[in-house]
Amino acid sequence: MDSWVIGTFTVGFFLSFVLTRLLIRLAPRLELIDHPDLRKQHATPTPQIGGLAMFIALLLTVLIAYPAEQLPFKPLLLAFFIVALGVLDDRFNLSALPRLGLQAMLALVMVHWAGVELNVIGDLTFNGVIELGALALPMTVIGTVGVINAVNFSDGLDGLAAGLVIVAVGFLALLSQFAGNAALTLELLLLMGVLLGFWVMNARFIRRKSAAAFMGDAGSMLLGFLLAWYFISQSQGEAAILSPVTALWLFALPLFDTVGIMLRRIMRGRSPFAADREHLHHIFIHAGYSVCKTVSLMLLIAIALGLIGFMGEILGIHEGVMFWGFMLTFACYFFVMMHAWKAMKWVKAH
Repeated sequence: MDSWVIGTFTVGFFLSFVLTRLLIRLAPRLELIDHPDLRKQHATPTPQIGGLAMFIALLLTVLIAYPAEQLPFKPLLLAFFIVALGVLDDRFNLSALPRLGLQAMLALVMVHWAGVELNVIGDLTFNGVIELGALALPMTVIGTVGVINAVNFSDGLDGLAAGLVIVAVGFLALLSQFAGNAALTLELLLLMGVLLGFWVMNARFIRRKSAAAFMGDAGSMLLGFLLAWYFISQSQGEAAILSPVTALWLFALPLFDTVGIMLRRIMRGRSPFAADREHLHHIFIHAGYSVCKTVSLMLLIAIALGLIGFMGEILGIHEGVMFWGFMLTFACYFFVMMHAWKAMKWVKAH
């Protein structure tokens, strides 16, 4: 890894850290403050400016690192619109339907304007590669909106959502390095620097009892969109660095939690988007774990699941084996979560 890559990572980290601290002071004027309520873990009003800070840091770092003719214009422009939508949601608390509709519209733009589309999902049934054909467009939209909301759903504890995205981006960077794609590795490490610059202000450390800033919906939507972009764009075509099923493993824990809780809500006759306190991080907290221990445990689980996908990709394990292994793992997770309270108390006791 050359000094230019390390320097770009450092610039991204520094800009993100400084901009987060600066925007914390401006948050009251922008009216971007998250106030505590019964469903939230924080006890004091907290600036939710992480999305803005990360986007501006990302934009500035890209302008510094790339010559004008190589700027990734399309993803940056789409990221701008997704952050704008997130800021509106943070400011005015949009309802689920218009928010999902606007996310779907941006996914459609990603397909038709940027050419990022999920056309092939691999050999999942041991009968040859599955091409989506007419289903490519709706599956791309569903996948993009799903990843965006999986990040949003996981943003419930200090340092958790950003940490989970850092894990996924880190594995993507490793796969890119193994594939010999230096340009993509630079992009991903730049993004990691920006993420870490915010994460150190968002996570709880030894003397910090709560986050200094939240990412807000602007941040969760931005990170979810960028993950969806990389998962889809880098799993298609001859230059792909991973298979679609590997992407599932790299982001397995947020996907498990999101799909699992939506299924449980539907089974109980409730809206899949209804608010509750039954996410995995809520279960750990109610079982007696501290916020720091809960975040640490969930990041370790995410790393373990991501490592399965990473090793499967590197070792060339058949996509069908990886896919059905993923589905079996989800089934076990779903079964445990149906009895979550007892299960988490048992884990704590042992």
